[in-house]
Amino acid sequence: MYKRYKYTVRSNKQIANLVYEMILEGDISYITKPGQFINIEIEKFYLRRPISICCYDENTITIIYKVVGEGTEVLSNLKEGTILDILTGLGNGFDTRRSKERPLLIGGGVRNSTYVWFVQSIDKRREKANCCARF
Repeated sequence: MYKRYKYTVRSNKQIANLVYEMILEGDISYITKPGQFINIEIEKFYLRRPISICCYDENTITIIYKVVGEGTEVLSNLKEGTILDILTGLGNGFDTRRSKERPLLIGGGVRNSTYVWFVQSIDKRREKANCCARF
């Protein structure tokens, strides 16, 4: 189930070449599992941009994204205080209850940011994960 909300950009900073971290403030009630994503409406673009959720807390979502086209270029230039129309709580996410004693996470590129939340959730159960990542 998803919900459409207005979110406020709290920060948007470059963390690597063409890679940005954005913190959005708003309702997170429909975010329930690691691996979910949001869809961001960008002014003057027909299609929303799907971006994986890196992590979240009581009222903020953190996303990591790479500038790969005109839409993400616009995102990279958004300033603190900008209001965005976002569909949230999308995707089935990872079922962390199905993870074994030492899950193996394999991924590549900026999408590895989704593993942050997954590893945090299994760490609460005192499990460990093996990660293999390539950028």
